[in-house]
Amino acid sequence: MLEIYAPVRETGTNRIIALAETYQVIPTLSDALEGARLGNWIVVALVTFAMIGLQFIIVRNGSRTIQRQRAALSDRVAELSRLLRENTVLRQRAADANRRVTEMNERYLRQVGADLHDGPVQLLAMAVLRLDSLSAVLKELDKAAAEEANEDISVIREALVDSLN
Repeated sequence: MLEIYAPVRETGTNRIIALAETYQVIPTLSDALEGARLGNWIVVALVTFAMIGLQFIIVRNGSRTIQRQRAALSDRVAELSRLLRENTVLRQRAADANRRVTEMNERYLRQVGADLHDGPVQLLAMAVLRLDSLSAVLKELDKAAAEEANEDISVIREALVDSLN
């Protein structure tokens, strides 16, 4: 309810001669308050929905980022697993190659040893034996010639023994 007081003045003077009082029921004020209250609720609801929407977008983007990172991590783990398997195969192949090279080197060294034993070593040993027999024959010859030949034989024999060693 709205109560309004208005002074009634005497004509030509400033003197108040009466007071007019009016009462008015204003249903529009309560409607205005109710409208303001409803407007506030609408604003609060819109702001709340906007905040929830932004949070949803942030969480969705975070979830997508996590999914992309998980997929990238899975791909990386798969790649590393593949590389590990490949590395294991290569390591085995390298070990097999090392074993084959070692076997080849051992065969080669045995062959070289056999070739040396059967070839130059036997020839050098035979030359030493032949020099010894030649030395015995020279002792029966002329003493001067035998001494000179024995010196040469001695030098040759020493070189042959060094070669054998």
